[in-house]
Amino acid sequence: MGNVIVLLCLAICGMAAPAAADPDEGDVQAVYCLATDRRARLAEAAFDLNLAKRVPGSADGLLVDGRTYTIEEWRAKSPADFRRACRALMATVPQLAPAEEQNWLISLLNTLASLAAGAALTLLAQRVESNRSRRVAEAEALRQALNGFLQQAQDYVDQWAANPRVAHASVAAKRSELTAELRRFLDFRRYRKRIERLLADLPLGEDLNTEYPGDPDFQQRSGHGVEQRRLLAETAVSVEALIRDHRFGVLGWPRRGRKPSREAIGRSAPEVLA
Repeated sequence: MGNVIVLLCLAICGMAAPAAADPDEGDVQAVYCLATDRRARLAEAAFDLNLAKRVPGSADGLLVDGRTYTIEEWRAKSPADFRRACRALMATVPQLAPAEEQNWLISLLNTLASLAAGAALTLLAQRVESNRSRRVAEAEALRQALNGFLQQAQDYVDQWAANPRVAHASVAAKRSELTAELRRFLDFRRYRKRIERLLADLPLGEDLNTEYPGDPDFQQRSGHGVEQRRLLAETAVSVEALIRDHRFGVLGWPRRGRKPSREAIGRSAPEVLA
């Protein structure tokens, strides 16, 4: 915003003295209209404007008030008439025609409007990029938590089928990390119901011996393990859908589309989907 203020000040100062760098109009007219090959045309312009009369037998002589003048003498006697005739002659040459002067206030307003539009676009682009970077970071943090939980959960389920006394503490810790990352998304109202369902359905909240009491045998534990892997796969699909919507949303709004494919989920939980 500071740069915008500086540009506005420069624009206003530039409007204050736009003609300072322009060459003197009288010098331009003298150089152009007093050239040898343009004197006769200058005289014709003076005749057409009734500023002087023709001198018989002279191409560039001028008759004013009964007296004959050369171009230089006429310029010295009647500078205003000279300037008028010279301007008329120069106006016949497109590249020399004086540009129409625009009101300085209109010029200033146009400049300010352009600067304001540029500043608005810059701020919008910065906000879009900031939102995109934030969403990418949040999505990656959630994916890392999901990967850690799925890996630990898969190991626990496999080990429990062979040894029901395996510790649940490590998977509980990873589950807590995933729960914490999911809870961050409760701040986004559009995700709230999805997050609440995910938190309610998140598997392995308890030791499997507690979830399946009665001292099941190996075959029963293997069957329970299949059920737990199915629940883990469903969790992976739901969380990956959330990650996709959050990461690729436009200006912070989620992008709705197809559910992630098995290939996409497989990158997060290859063992779960095996």
